[in-house]
Amino acid sequence: MFAIAPRLALAQELDDTEKMLRDLSEAPGVSGYEEPAAQVFMKYLKPHVDELQRDNLGSVIGVKKGTANSPRVMIDAHLDEIGFMVKRIDENGFVKFFPLGWNFSQQLLDHRVIIHTRTGNVLGVINTGPDIQEDEIIPREEMWIDIGVASKAEAEALGIQPGDPVTHESKFAVMANRKFLLGKAWDDRIGLAVIIGVMQNLATEKHPNTVFATGAVQEENTLAGAKTVVEAVKPDIAITLDIDVTSDLPANTSEDYAQPVLGKGVVIILHTYEMLPHVKLRHWVQSIADELKIPYQFMLEEGGGTDAGPIHKWHTGVPTLDLVISQRYYHSANGIIHRDDYESAVKLITEVVKRLDGRKLDELSFKALR
Repeated sequence: MFAIAPRLALAQELDDTEKMLRDLSEAPGVSGYEEPAAQVFMKYLKPHVDELQRDNLGSVIGVKKGTANSPRVMIDAHLDEIGFMVKRIDENGFVKFFPLGWNFSQQLLDHRVIIHTRTGNVLGVINTGPDIQEDEIIPREEMWIDIGVASKAEAEALGIQPGDPVTHESKFAVMANRKFLLGKAWDDRIGLAVIIGVMQNLATEKHPNTVFATGAVQEENTLAGAKTVVEAVKPDIAITLDIDVTSDLPANTSEDYAQPVLGKGVVIILHTYEMLPHVKLRHWVQSIADELKIPYQFMLEEGGGTDAGPIHKWHTGVPTLDLVISQRYYHSANGIIHRDDYESAVKLITEVVKRLDGRKLDELSFKALR
């Protein structure tokens, strides 16, 4: 026998940004139960804004006053992550569950989860019956959460009841190449992290506007948070942040489906089922990135949708641009992002806000014939 020295990447001291990303990623917060994630977001946001507000659904609004009251610039990401809700407990103590957000059934088996009760957390594992065929995809309805008890009474004694939220059990990790970051809930905690980074930059920079940094609830479920928080903010212009797929995988990923690559920059969304970006705003943001040599990529999403959908349709319309961070293995318990993509998003949005005054907003507006 001989010992193999482990790689040291995971044991290295985390820098401040990695600690923030860890805290955001590991915070529980499925749709409708976002408060732990909201508290982490507010903890990191508070030092860089003038005030913090909440709307009646729980979305977070951080206000940073610049040298002018307007334009009112909204930078949005969502607080919630995919997960589950307890549906019922059977007589043997197995927990049946319902998805909150889109979870891929083939990725669920043998995954550890945490059931968050009113009295504490309970560890469980998702599984199904024996003798699964190799090419068989088990429907979610035939799975259960095993919490290691023998009866319904035991499960109830732990505080478990229908309606309890369930999150994936997954820890943040810096990978062998330190720019690759592993964790759960990058959708959309990396968007929240970008907002924190931008607000940190603006704390020492002049900006000719008022910035509203928002963390919206319930994006994965109904987009409800975006619909209410936009009403509270009443923005003149908006940038939304989310994640999307990446093409740099050994699987046969068609370039017609996914174009971005990890580490090649923030992604500008050209189309989703919910919206088309404001073309003048998109071209202006691209020109800033080109001028400053900030790397960016494009993604044409044939389906899907983000908070940008309801935000850009508010009132008489809000010029909106949807920016995303590429992620490997999206909507799963373990996703991988790249530090450089985070950095490029922070730098680009910071520069956009610094240049966005009333005159520029007027230039970006559509004019009537005179």
